[in-house]
Amino acid sequence: MFLQAPAIFEGKRTAWLIDGKNGELLSEFYGPKNSDRGLCSYRSGKFPTAQCTWDEYLDKANQM
Repeated sequence: MFLQAPAIFEGKRTAWLIDGKNGELLSEFYGPKNSDRGLCSYRSGKFPTAQCTWDEYLDKANQM
């Protein structure tokens, strides 16, 4: 399941990839609304937590 929601802080965006079976958080993206870059975090250890673009995040999230 993929969720995109307003962030706690105004002007930010956040997205989560959640396992649809057990509700476990698999990955997340957090960054400014007006930018294509942000912080990407992946829980499985398959990819390192790092700065990335939105498209890079989606590519890696699709591989989870």
